[in-house]
Amino acid sequence: MSNAATDAVIDRDADQASPQAAVQWDDTNMVTQAEATLRQRTILSPIDAIVTERPSSAGEFITQDGYVAALAQLDPLHVEVYLPIVTYGQISVGSIATIYPEPPISGQYSAKAIAVDSVFDPASGTYGVRLELENPDSHLPAGQRCRLSLAPR
Repeated sequence: MSNAATDAVIDRDADQASPQAAVQWDDTNMVTQAEATLRQRTILSPIDAIVTERPSSAGEFITQDGYVAALAQLDPLHVEVYLPIVTYGQISVGSIATIYPEPPISGQYSAKAIAVDSVFDPASGTYGVRLELENPDSHLPAGQRCRLSLAPR
């Protein structure tokens, strides 16, 4: 084949390859754009939790004060207790307490105080304490009523 004929074959092959490359580039670009759009519309929770409420459905408009889902974190559990004022000073941040869940849950569990209110509720004669209870296997459900025993000081 002469150089002119070879050049013609190469030009023809290049002309045929160019539309195929453009289609392949367009497909790749469309996939990249679709993935970017999906990332923009995906909501990830900042905590490991379960969804307890979904007040809106896909496609609904959410107002500034609205929310997409309510979450419950099961590990660690936060135990909120209200103690009589006469016990003030018997528990401080870092203190360990024993938690006894009411039936049907049984057993006893150690929890550590992470916050103690410094303001009393004079109407009820109580103050609040928040304890942290490790629950790595999510065995204990959130919202369970329980009793509390403070370790003697």
